[in-house]
Amino acid sequence: MREPTPLSFANKKSTWPRQTAIVVSESPNVHMLLRELLRSYQWTVIDSTASVERVVAALRSGQAFLVIADDTLQVPLVRHLRHMLADPVAAVTPVLGFLLESHKHETLAIQHLGRPQIVDKPLTPSKFVPGFVNLVRTWEKEPFVSLRRANYQFLSGNDGVGLKMLLKLTEHEDTNRLAAAALALHLRRLGKIKQAEAVLLACLKKTPRDLGTMTALADLYMHAAMPKLAHRLLTGARAAYNQSMAMLPDMVQASLLMGNVDDAIAILYIMLKGGSMEAETSEFLSRLLFAEGREGEAERVLSNNKYALKRIQTGWSAAEALPVTPAAG
Repeated sequence: MREPTPLSFANKKSTWPRQTAIVVSESPNVHMLLRELLRSYQWTVIDSTASVERVVAALRSGQAFLVIADDTLQVPLVRHLRHMLADPVAAVTPVLGFLLESHKHETLAIQHLGRPQIVDKPLTPSKFVPGFVNLVRTWEKEPFVSLRRANYQFLSGNDGVGLKMLLKLTEHEDTNRLAAAALALHLRRLGKIKQAEAVLLACLKKTPRDLGTMTALADLYMHAAMPKLAHRLLTGARAAYNQSMAMLPDMVQASLLMGNVDDAIAILYIMLKGGSMEAETSEFLSRLLFAEGREGEAERVLSNNKYALKRIQTGWSAAEALPVTPAAG
């Protein structure tokens, strides 16, 4: 296979403030491989972390301008992408994501959670390089380069300019979903909930059943104390995307906000069976089971994690032992 042309040219000014990427992965081997592969393209991997929060912080501080996200049985790629869509800067950052063979059924959902470039695992240079080159070159051209430049305005404190750029980019077919998601998040943080809803509804009208837009709108409804609307959207999304696991954590949240604990427990069981964030899911599920008086089920769920089970049992015992202060007469 012929080596692709390097992505930095002596006669061309780079459109990237810095050619820096951050990796979200628990594997040191992935970090070492990517560091060497990107070095030949004059890109630098600034960090490899298992924390998506650390990734978002690096993007918001201008340390990194591209994300490479791993896919594992424990922490699937859809989880990383969903987390990034909750931040206005991360939502319009270029993402290259790896995908396990066992998660191929999530391909359609992943393609509609932003605009990631997908590379199949097991990871090899022959698979990674074409995907990386294609991603970078796509985001060096319009309208995507303008989407990145809108981010730079926010990073520089020029929010007014950034908002205008995002609004204009919602009119472009290739960027309307990404720009709408980011614009709605910025508006929501300004307290402009109605405007944020209008932006997302207009986008959904242009691209019906887009998972990223549906998720963003459901998240907006939950923050606006309208969990029933959110749950209805997410239920429709799950049906449209062949029972994808991508929206299940949001459905748990919506169910709890509606006071429907049994529904939340049922969804968590589905997540546990699918192996999604097994340790985190089993512990949260057990807490809900304990709250519902279903101690036996909780013990079975945490049968392989005696430490977590003991911690939950101790917490409930302490709560039950708290003295009750009589109401003032």
